[in-house]
Amino acid sequence: MRAWVVRAGRQGEREAEALQQGLVIAGWPGTSDLSSSAGRTDIRRIVQIAYPDENDYTLRNWTGQLLRFRHEIALNDLIALPRMNGQYAIGRVIGEYAYRSDADDGMRHIRRVAWAETGLPRDTFRPDLLQSLGSLLTVFELRRFDAARRLAQVMEGSGDPGRPEDGEPGASFEGRRQLFDQARAHEGGTGRPAKLTIRKLLELWGAERRDAPSVARIQRDLDDAGLLCVPLFTEGTLDSIVTVLVAGAEPAEDGSSQITRIARSATVDPTNLTASSSEDDEVDSAEMSGVVERVSMAARRGQALHLVTDGQPMDQGDEADDRGDEGGADDDLASVAYLVGNLPSARRRPESIPVTATLKSATTIMMLKQFSQLPVLDDHGRLLGVVSWLSIGQALLVNPDARLSDAVVPAPEAAASEHLLDCLPHIEKHGYMLVRDDAHRVCGIVTPSDVAVEFRSRVSPFVLVEEVEQRLRRIVDQRVSLDHIRECIAARNKKKAAKAEDASELTLGNYRHLFLLPGAWKEAGLPVDQHHFTEALKRCADLRNDLMHFSPDPVSEGDIQFLNGLLDLLRKLDGQG
Repeated sequence: MRAWVVRAGRQGEREAEALQQGLVIAGWPGTSDLSSSAGRTDIRRIVQIAYPDENDYTLRNWTGQLLRFRHEIALNDLIALPRMNGQYAIGRVIGEYAYRSDADDGMRHIRRVAWAETGLPRDTFRPDLLQSLGSLLTVFELRRFDAARRLAQVMEGSGDPGRPEDGEPGASFEGRRQLFDQARAHEGGTGRPAKLTIRKLLELWGAERRDAPSVARIQRDLDDAGLLCVPLFTEGTLDSIVTVLVAGAEPAEDGSSQITRIARSATVDPTNLTASSSEDDEVDSAEMSGVVERVSMAARRGQALHLVTDGQPMDQGDEADDRGDEGGADDDLASVAYLVGNLPSARRRPESIPVTATLKSATTIMMLKQFSQLPVLDDHGRLLGVVSWLSIGQALLVNPDARLSDAVVPAPEAAASEHLLDCLPHIEKHGYMLVRDDAHRVCGIVTPSDVAVEFRSRVSPFVLVEEVEQRLRRIVDQRVSLDHIRECIAARNKKKAAKAEDASELTLGNYRHLFLLPGAWKEAGLPVDQHHFTEALKRCADLRNDLMHFSPDPVSEGDIQFLNGLLDLLRKLDGQG
């Protein structure tokens, strides 16, 4: 049994018929019957005839989706259909592929489905599965996180059980208490380290992104329990691995805490110059040493992140006590800033070479892999610098028998915990920047391309929400009287209502309330369902409020798809005005 998602169109145009008639409908207007197709080649020919001007990449993509719909989806497979109102329908395939020649174009490719649920809210699914459901493809398989089994249990009314322990640390944690208990068991020498992804950590606190309220709540609960995340959970990506360790237990026989014992054990293994794998049963002592150093420095500065013992802050001296509640905008540990380590590329270790290697080895690697530069590491796995084609040429010009060390030049570098905006000028100047972790090992490389891709994903939601608001404003100004606009505003601010001259006085959250007024809705005359439309406006306003709480984590693909769908609808409604 496999699990699939089949969407109902960019604007949900196939949704009503699919749910009412027990179908999934693939779309692609203009494509002919796929029944006689033997495989990819036949379907590619049909798609190319229907869309002769499309590029090769798009044709291959569409061919793959129709191939899955025609040949790969099987009887008894599970289907999930994301709805325009943010809910989900799930059911089981009960029919083979069929082509309805008498149906409207774009509604002809079908499979019959027995829908078990048609109104499941988003919070039915855990964040990992919800993210998979958010892909923008029309037809795709849910391959990850044991999705088929989990959807089957949701259909049976058991709820989403979460994924099994499948090699991703922390997948089996069902609650915070279990996480805390495992951390304490490890401190006592009777259990494995409490490792989990940042995504899973957020899930245990009911959060999807690291906005300020979520971070404050998690940090407070960890402090109250005497626990510390290593690395700090405000750094890295959602898939980064952290270990939760006991920071506030009583000292051991040697008078030290667990964290200090681990940090002291940091040793150099010349045969292993990379960071510990997420699969390791041990804690990365070198990285722990770096985190302890930063936490201690923050404590000395009186910043807001404190380790606690039995619910009370650790003794940091009178000076720290006097300033301990000040926090401050430069508090790297307690605030949610956009850090270098939040970029995915900053956590992908680049190719490197030890300083003991030959210059010929370096040039061979650079030629084979088309590198412009190559990091050079010392015996401890720490960065010495880089060799580039320019530095190699200069070294050989001075000495034809130059060694690798003769060609090493300083490299632009930054800690994963540094603010990204502070590093942008250096990335722009040099074309790259190497990233080091708390153990001072190279853990990634950031280029202008990485920054551009990441910032595009951050800016897109703001641009979409801005256009949604502009479209709504124009629709209201064209269709709704000033009296109704003032009536809506007056429900919350009578003075502001009296001064209102047009829809520019409405907030994004006001539009839902405006269209719920019977007179305003009738006056607007919009050819859409009032309930679904106003619920979409509420979701958009809620999403905008979430965006205003800074988070280093991206908005989900499902939310981006929702905004695009709402915007497509508003553009058409605006065009009618």
